[in-house]
Amino acid sequence: MNGSTSFFAAVIPRLLVLTAAACMAGLTACRAPLPGASREADELRAVEETRIVALHEEARLLLRFRLKGRDAYAAVPLVTDSTDPLTAMEFNSGARDAFMAGRKSGTSLPVLGPAAWRVLSRSVAVELAPASGREGTLVTAGGHELVVCRDTAGKAVFMPLTQRPQGLKITRRLGADELVPRLAAALTRLHPGSGPALILTGREPAMLLLDPRAPRLTFISAPPEQTLKLPILGHSPDVTVRGILSVGLRTGALATLKNPVTTAFHGSANLVSMADAALHGVFSTLPAGPPPPVSNSPPMDMEAWERHLDKICGDARLPSAVKLRIGGDQFFPDFIQGIQEARSSIDIMLYIFDTDDYAIQIADLLKQRSQEVRVRVMIDEAASYQSSLLDPQSPQAAGHRPPASIVDYLRRGSKIEVRPMAMPALSATHTKMIIIDGSRGWLGGMNIGREYRCDWHDMMTEVNGPLIGWMQRSFARSWAHNGWLGDFGELLARTRTSKAAATRIPVPAGAVPVRPLRGSAIHSDIRESQFAALRNARQAVWVQNAYITDSRYIAALIAARYRGVDVRVIMPNENDSPLMKANNKALIPQLLRHGVRVWVLPEMSHVKAALYDGWACTGSCNYDRLSFRVNQEFNIGYSDPAAVDALRRDLFLRDMARGKELTAPPPDSIASQFTAALMQLLAGQF
Repeated sequence: MNGSTSFFAAVIPRLLVLTAAACMAGLTACRAPLPGASREADELRAVEETRIVALHEEARLLLRFRLKGRDAYAAVPLVTDSTDPLTAMEFNSGARDAFMAGRKSGTSLPVLGPAAWRVLSRSVAVELAPASGREGTLVTAGGHELVVCRDTAGKAVFMPLTQRPQGLKITRRLGADELVPRLAAALTRLHPGSGPALILTGREPAMLLLDPRAPRLTFISAPPEQTLKLPILGHSPDVTVRGILSVGLRTGALATLKNPVTTAFHGSANLVSMADAALHGVFSTLPAGPPPPVSNSPPMDMEAWERHLDKICGDARLPSAVKLRIGGDQFFPDFIQGIQEARSSIDIMLYIFDTDDYAIQIADLLKQRSQEVRVRVMIDEAASYQSSLLDPQSPQAAGHRPPASIVDYLRRGSKIEVRPMAMPALSATHTKMIIIDGSRGWLGGMNIGREYRCDWHDMMTEVNGPLIGWMQRSFARSWAHNGWLGDFGELLARTRTSKAAATRIPVPAGAVPVRPLRGSAIHSDIRESQFAALRNARQAVWVQNAYITDSRYIAALIAARYRGVDVRVIMPNENDSPLMKANNKALIPQLLRHGVRVWVLPEMSHVKAALYDGWACTGSCNYDRLSFRVNQEFNIGYSDPAAVDALRRDLFLRDMARGKELTAPPPDSIASQFTAALMQLLAGQF
């Protein structure tokens, strides 16, 4: 995006004020109601075309408006491959030329002001708000969570979920696919025969493109204000310097001093696993010749399999209820309500807590609740800092200025207890675990940030029951390990926590046997169980992961296929890591050559899940060296038929249906076997 800092800082607020003023002027000057409109429809008026002109092309929206007595131009790229699209205005030197060209090819759109948006949203609110003032409807659309309820005067209103009144119960839940037709119907009702219209909201997001004929709604944000950036690190000097200092001191030098045993052990594990990965990557051999047809063998005996897992894993199964929360629009509304409803404690252990506008919204809610309940947060500060340097794919709120350190931000003005997690010998705690009141929890792949809410495909599993006791025990040990006593503190915590605590938690309705699976440099239940499952699977192995780099795991996948097993892999077409994207381009031809079926998803998928016949395994673990051999990870495994079928149906089959199966290597895949092997060898070190 081109343009000066001063232009960005000036144009957005002035544009919104200008359009709001123009809209109000149009309202007072209107001479006749719209045909068939109600009394409220008198408010629905277009902004004068001399103020804003909007041209609609197939893949973009072009805008012209008046600013300081002269014309200014903006382009809006339109997202067509999303059911809930978000996009942002772009101000650049080419916008004027594009607008001039678009006058011939584009379609002119009516531009409705903030008053019109208030009319439309009020009309839909009346339709969606429950009659009782103690109930509300949750609406998720455009990366926002909104509650429709009645205020103290009985008026139907929209409000952010984070501002939900205490005691208000959510009794209904709607997504964008159910909201958009209602908005479209309201626009048609107020303005019969209308086509697509650009609506100025007067707030964030700045604009909405509503097409009542599709129907389709696109959320359009103003671009964030630009800040002074360093030419290499790409962020403000304040963020860069303070970030490096906090990460280097808190999770580097101080963590090493507190955890000498862990550092030495993880350093050794890192070196040994790096050497092993390199040697196996160079000297391993794969089957030659075409793979056999997929067999009709029955699946492995689940009872015998679970007994085998009892021998190789450290913890037995615990009866617990599990519920998949696939996508940010499923998980984050539940998470926010969990924070709001907490009565005694909120414990969060994550790899990343970002500093974008959505993450700060969650941080502010946690800070507010910390005045009433105990809130403890553990994050990998280095990973969080690195993530904060990257802009999310979806647009942030205009004017958002990220704090230099999320750790400092969480502590400032709150009672949140924050402990940055140590990085012994460049290893990490990659676990994502959230516990509310010791009775409800989530685990899986999601961190806190805009990528996870809006941009990426990811999954968490909600857990209730005795497994929560195991999670609390694991959290307590990690909390102690990252305190001032370090290794010694964790040793003390181990003497104070026991497996018996889990047995005191009531078993909920619908509970199934769930096995906790730990991963660490000392021993990995996750790694042992995955490889054992690959060796024992007879019917099907389905895997979804963005980071499949472990050469032994890849070889085991291919070996299973040569036993006649139906092996399928789902991976993203895009990737947040250039190295991993290059690895996947090398891996896909190899998998296809050996009979493995491969699907690619259009967006980044951060899901970590696998099905081995009738056994499911999900959690935080990637299929790479670091997750299998070094990092702290947490997965769960279960073989209950109904729970396994839910994962197969709601995740794998749906993703296969919307993704693209590759029958031949894509054009941009790495064709040279030498280059592919070299790339996989490099990626295998991570």
